[in-house]
Amino acid sequence: MATEAERAEQIQTLTAEAHAAGPAPAVPARPSITRRAILTAVVLTFLTGFWVRETEIYEIGVFVSESVPTMPAVAALLLLLGLNALLRRRGGAFHRGEILFVFLFVTVATTCYCCGMVRILLAFVTAPFYFAQTGNRLAEAGKLLPNWAAVHDPEVVRGLYESVHGAGVPWGHWLVPAVVWTGFFLALWVTTGCLILLMHRPWIEQEKLAFPMLQLPLELVGSDPRARGLSAFLRNPVMWAGFALSFLSDGGHILHALVPSFPLFGREASFTPFSEPPWNAVGTVHLHRRPFLIGFGYLVSSEISFSIWATFWLEKLAAVALSALGYREGGAPHTQAQGLGAYLAIALGLLYLNRRHLLGIARAALGLGGPPEARAGRFAFWGFLGSLFAVLLFARLLGLAWWAGVLYFGILLAVALTFARLRAEAGIPLNWLIPYGMPKAMLVATLGSAPFSPGGDPRCLTALAMLSFLSYALPMSLAGYQVESLRLGRHLPERPGRIFAVLTLALLVGLLLSFVFHLAGYYHKGSQQVYGGLYGAGMAVNEYSTAITSATSPLPPDKPRVAAVGAGFLITLGLQAIRSRVVGFPLHPLGFAASNAYGHLLWMPFLLVWLIKGIVLRVGGMALYRKTVPGFLGFALGHFFTSGVVWGGLGALSKRLFEGYIVCFG
Repeated sequence: MATEAERAEQIQTLTAEAHAAGPAPAVPARPSITRRAILTAVVLTFLTGFWVRETEIYEIGVFVSESVPTMPAVAALLLLLGLNALLRRRGGAFHRGEILFVFLFVTVATTCYCCGMVRILLAFVTAPFYFAQTGNRLAEAGKLLPNWAAVHDPEVVRGLYESVHGAGVPWGHWLVPAVVWTGFFLALWVTTGCLILLMHRPWIEQEKLAFPMLQLPLELVGSDPRARGLSAFLRNPVMWAGFALSFLSDGGHILHALVPSFPLFGREASFTPFSEPPWNAVGTVHLHRRPFLIGFGYLVSSEISFSIWATFWLEKLAAVALSALGYREGGAPHTQAQGLGAYLAIALGLLYLNRRHLLGIARAALGLGGPPEARAGRFAFWGFLGSLFAVLLFARLLGLAWWAGVLYFGILLAVALTFARLRAEAGIPLNWLIPYGMPKAMLVATLGSAPFSPGGDPRCLTALAMLSFLSYALPMSLAGYQVESLRLGRHLPERPGRIFAVLTLALLVGLLLSFVFHLAGYYHKGSQQVYGGLYGAGMAVNEYSTAITSATSPLPPDKPRVAAVGAGFLITLGLQAIRSRVVGFPLHPLGFAASNAYGHLLWMPFLLVWLIKGIVLRVGGMALYRKTVPGFLGFALGHFFTSGVVWGGLGALSKRLFEGYIVCFG
């Protein structure tokens, strides 16, 4: 997917220290996955549960588990670096590999606390029981959900939403559903992980993708495994200048929250530039404040940065053109649907370009020969097939037809593969960089609802509604951490399979603790008493209601949105074809896909970094650019530290503080 020029630029986006290090540094003899490292990571994940409870479950304040990497992982890394300063004097300091491993473990485990994992699942397994009433048909949907997949007792469900005074968590009712869904999440994780294991080697060894999101942890721990004391990055005044700028900017928001009379600079804004057709089709334009997108966005290739903001405005112009032609259907030109088409096209393109590599692994797995390096992929081959079968069997037991399960999870896996490629090549730090809600919506929109409800039977549609939370959630986004862990593994003396196995343990720990903290928190507080309620409850009500009504009153295919998916698919293929023939063509397929998935959030930060990077390269060339990279990494780190760690900690102690400054990382 990447041209030679792109790969050159990606490599050049590394810091000067990383350049001096060349490829992966010589690994130390000591293992990174040690007992004390695992124990430390588990303890930190457990402690994070209390932090998330105060900042995300009881109140809406700082979404510490939403950031990339998660805020607890950044805090863990900084904590271990500080702890090492003390331990070196007494002996027993954590070495570089252990620190990086703890960072990876905590990142994966604490992502499970995010609203897009267990929290949204709780909404989808309880909403049809709590919100059922005479005026809707949710009770019909609830009867179709298996007892092992949801809690059917109305009083138990009511306690989750309203909190029953003096009553504890009814663990006996939740044990089976929690264990079953944990097993499902693990099977889906293994499926995506094995897919990434099958695909990652050409990305790392042949295309040499940049993996920009790994630069911050690598710079913090230092590039030399034998070095002691602070890394060169932490001694770099340019980094501290960027850190200070972010600290002052975020500090202003914190001061305004504490003292409302303090002037606030850098507010988020939105405006509607036109009110009359056809130009009113531009709609509302948002100017989001996301410092971490600016900091990490500086590492993204100029072509992808340009493509993100240019695509955003080209889609606005397309909406104006359609309005001028008399087509004024709401949502046109359906950018999210185009984004899904782009993700599917990129995934299919990746599979096609790596077909010989994949065929060699398949031959080796089937005992038909193949190159020696392909034999290492045999576990991933059989692991993918086995875990995928487990996922499909789970869906079938819920009531989803086999063919529907194959189509739905095929789309989800394509999204996961493209997301992993985005993180490996562009490194955009957003877990929500997916065609939000589109996999399930477009499956039904393409075929209509009739094929899912033969004879008016709502079981298949209800099962699809239950699994539709995956279209709004983060399990597919975990593929980004999976591919990054394999690349980071080149800096550790650990095999890819061992890293994958221990990170599977991290996911298990995170899922189990997430169930415990969410259930305990909501039964104590009542999810309806929290600002915004239980995340995903409204979506769940809509999905189940639509499933029941569509069974008896089938929905026809949604032709405009299907056409948008096709347009996104063909445009993406066209962009790749043009780029393979026209050197320097500015529009990049990954930028087109990312912009259509989340353009309203991305366009402003990436316009800024594109302009700044262009000026820096014009004035001082690559030498000046390398010198400024630590400043932008420091800017991102400063935001994480100030708004994430400091404000997240202060707000957890006094909930009213959050009312003045809510921090989102998505």
